[in-house]
Amino acid sequence: RIRAAAVQSRVAEMKTAQEDAVNRIRAAEESKKQKEAEEDIVRQKLEPKIKAWSEEHGKKKQLRALLASLHTILWEGAKWKQVNL
Repeated sequence: RIRAAAVQSRVAEMKTAQEDAVNRIRAAEESKKQKEAEEDIVRQKLEPKIKAWSEEHGKKKQLRALLASLHTILWEGAKWKQVNL
């Protein structure tokens, strides 16, 4: 009887540990999906602005021009110092 009870106790512990692991994995996956959704929202919001900044008439602007105008698309408080061509 004692051995059967010990086995049942161990099986219950293992089952609880497995359920906890599954719940942690599900929570991590849900968190990852939520983070990806938030990134998509930001990307959809910023992509047109960045594209308009980096292209002119369908062609990529030169790196010097991009660096000289980077201050126009950065957020408030960015520590980028404006450079001149």
